[in-house]
Amino acid sequence: MQKIKIKKLVLFLLIFFLSACDNDDLSGELDILKKDIGEIQNINSLLLLKNLLLEAKIAEEPIINFNTNEGVITGFELENQGQIEALNDLIIDYEIDFDGWNTSIVFNDSTTFNTFYLGNDEGVSITLDLDPFNSTPLAAIAVIETPISGSIEMRVLGQDGEFSDMINYSSKVSESHEFDLLGLYADFENSVEFKLMSSQGKERMTIVRKITTDPLPEGLPEFEIVKQYETDEQNVVFLINFRPTGIPFMIDRFGKIRWYSTGFTKGGKYALQRFENGNMGFGKSGIGQGSVFEYTISGQLVKEYSFYPEFEDAHHDVFEMNNGNFLIPVNKVGEPTIEDYIIEIDRNSGMTTNVWDLNQILPKRDTLINDAVDWVHVNAVIHDERDNSIIVSGQRQGLFKVTWDNQLKWILAPPFDWAGYEEYLLDSTDPNMDWNWGQHSPLITPEGNLLFFDNGFGRNFGTSEKFSRAMEVSIVEGIIGGSVETVWEFGRERGEEFYSPIISDVDYVEDSNTRLITAGSLAFSHEYTDHDNITNSWSDDFLRSSIIEVNENNNILFELHVNSEITNASIYRAEKVKLY
Repeated sequence: MQKIKIKKLVLFLLIFFLSACDNDDLSGELDILKKDIGEIQNINSLLLLKNLLLEAKIAEEPIINFNTNEGVITGFELENQGQIEALNDLIIDYEIDFDGWNTSIVFNDSTTFNTFYLGNDEGVSITLDLDPFNSTPLAAIAVIETPISGSIEMRVLGQDGEFSDMINYSSKVSESHEFDLLGLYADFENSVEFKLMSSQGKERMTIVRKITTDPLPEGLPEFEIVKQYETDEQNVVFLINFRPTGIPFMIDRFGKIRWYSTGFTKGGKYALQRFENGNMGFGKSGIGQGSVFEYTISGQLVKEYSFYPEFEDAHHDVFEMNNGNFLIPVNKVGEPTIEDYIIEIDRNSGMTTNVWDLNQILPKRDTLINDAVDWVHVNAVIHDERDNSIIVSGQRQGLFKVTWDNQLKWILAPPFDWAGYEEYLLDSTDPNMDWNWGQHSPLITPEGNLLFFDNGFGRNFGTSEKFSRAMEVSIVEGIIGGSVETVWEFGRERGEEFYSPIISDVDYVEDSNTRLITAGSLAFSHEYTDHDNITNSWSDDFLRSSIIEVNENNNILFELHVNSEITNASIYRAEKVKLY
């Protein structure tokens, strides 16, 4: 039986040697072990020890330490396999290069073997490039080089306990790693931990580096946490498109800015968001231009998707479809009206692949505001994959669904003055149905309901109480038209203090089945008499916006107030995202 085992071992070693014959680093050990095969019956234990060490070297499994007893080397500890006993004085000496993570072992037959040893941090190279593209002062790129392969966990230590730490973990097993380092504080000497781990997830060592940042730019608001989360949430930030500075930022759950940009997002922009691939995106607004921009979160331009000169002014929204394409509300160059076209841009080619002309779909009628040029004022568009249609929010008309080939399906709006279009109106069996007025940011929930922010702009033509709310409705569609019922709302009970007549946002938070509501224009005073008599102004109150997360039972899980001394400060939209 012993001879059979030995023959199998010899066969295994021969196969291994043939497969590894091109590896110059192992050629010396190969020659030694080939010679040992001829003497295998005499030094069988030494051969097994050498084979074990060779396998560990190939797997980049380092030795942790050597064991000695009264000067005699009795074994060693491998990172994953634990203690190894080397009997019969098989190892007579060793030398460790801690900086190089290497050890040279001398066996009792006078041969030597070099393999990996868990050394010190002098053998690890960490390079931090702060604000690499001169646009994101609280972001850096970290490059880590290690002597042997492993994975990395990177942690920016927070100021408010463990849940203010920002943690990025790479499961990639390599000697070389490159990270976006995010979540730094402004005007602060930040501590960043780099935890080096084996391919098996065992911690090798933790190295701390310091990185100092500049103060925040002027004009950013202050934050008040009214209600803190009671649950554990790591890496949570709120991406806020703040007006009027044009400086977008991310704040953590403790109300501290952990990312902002003064570079790629300068100037007019809409629909600032993180795309599915983690990059930042937004639409460039303005006459005489028209593009969607995509940047890395550290500020490097990825691509510009231009649709000028046929269309211009990417106003209000950019919707990223599941296939990667964009739906964008735009103006048609040369047309007498504005904010009444929607286009689809192919993500790969950058070409315009579909166009919706709302002039051919909706009636021109008296609306909330008497404005023949900006008659519909599109402020959002989404894609409904269930029937490959789009749902459009027009502040001055309502919500409406349109097929992919430009056919109107239904209208969700107060049922007045829709002569000739009555069959498209969604009706309700609720005699007390409160309709949407000047709404924003529709989305489809996992249940198939339609969730949006009902601003209450000119509600009932100024004859009823002022309030805003997040509103969720269930719609039963017909071939055209259908019925609608309200299934959930939040905000009405807060009255005028929550009244946000313009902009604003509501999102469905999938991980927790909750709703994040942004009342973005609390300081905007809106007095409505009729569609020709509207008075708008900004109050002197410092409370400009409120961000609230609630569950289905309207329990408040988190509430944040945004305060600013800038008169017309407001939040266009806010998203709850994971920084990593």
